[in-house]
Amino acid sequence: MSRKRIGIITPASDTVIEVDFARHFAGPITVHTARMYLESTTVKGETKMLEEEVDPAVRRIAQVAPEVIVFGCTSASALLGLEGEKRLVRRMESLSGCPCLTITGAAVNQLKKSGIRDLMVLTPYLPEINRRLEGTFQAAGLPVTYIAGMGLDSDRTIGNIEPEEIIAFVRKHFSRAWADGIFLSCTTLRALETVEQLQAELGVPVLTSNAVAIAEVEKILNREL
Repeated sequence: MSRKRIGIITPASDTVIEVDFARHFAGPITVHTARMYLESTTVKGETKMLEEEVDPAVRRIAQVAPEVIVFGCTSASALLGLEGEKRLVRRMESLSGCPCLTITGAAVNQLKKSGIRDLMVLTPYLPEINRRLEGTFQAAGLPVTYIAGMGLDSDRTIGNIEPEEIIAFVRKHFSRAWADGIFLSCTTLRALETVEQLQAELGVPVLTSNAVAIAEVEKILNREL
């Protein structure tokens, strides 16, 4: 079997997405990354990254001839809204010549597939980012009934949150509002490591940014889900 390559463009401060992808994919599939400078996890910082960093990063990662490229920042792609997210994907595909996806687009697809009817969205973000994410999800027809964030504006800080802290955060909010499914947002949050325990404890599906991206990449690579 010939080697397949996954390309990721991600904020330079993200310390988790590569780890999650490399842990999941093995054998003839390799993961390659190009980084984008991100000043802060705020609307201003992410807008600047979208305007200045995306095209150069796509051109760089395209040099490894990947089968697919992932835009690895949930909140930044959510800032664009549904139509803006589609334009971003088209631009990336035009620059790279290969299929591309965003975490937001992957989340919409996987959350719709899940059949969740009362969705709880939990994030490490500031309220200004949460409002944009919620608006994009609702515009896509996703039933967001509760959203809460940790109020953080630094990717580095987010990446340093331990899985046990994430579990405690989810427990706190799940005790306040009922939901039949949870989405844990952010590619540099170690959320994927908490899924098994949370699903067993809470009895509802738990999806994460990196998990939905992996699922969509597998579809493109024609791997069994």
